[in-house]
Amino acid sequence: LSGYKYPPLSANFSMMYPLTIESIAKHAPEQSGVYEFSIKRDAVFYIGSTMNIKKRLREHLGKNSKNGHIRGFLKKCGCSFRYILFLKSWKKEEGRLYGLFVSTYGAPPRCNRVRPGGYNEN
Repeated sequence: LSGYKYPPLSANFSMMYPLTIESIAKHAPEQSGVYEFSIKRDAVFYIGSTMNIKKRLREHLGKNSKNGHIRGFLKKCGCSFRYILFLKSWKKEEGRLYGLFVSTYGAPPRCNRVRPGGYNEN
């Protein structure tokens, strides 16, 4: 079943960009979609979704970010982000991609503390 692993061949992710304030300002759109953080191309450690990718990525880098796991990775490693735009159903798409990640690697991304709403264990 090629294409049914993470990331699926059908996923139209953007290029990888450094997870920095400057890079977010330049490359992240103010649109809804799914995004992921990784250390290297294959080391995805977080999958998320939002109505405004640029705003949400900035929040992750802010002092008030609630996910300490992500903050820890950002302090230790140079991280990257990429995204897929979805005008609607971005939460459902996040759940689908999260499910493919779990089925491919046998566990969720290391910094995802909560399963996304659209995630089905089947």
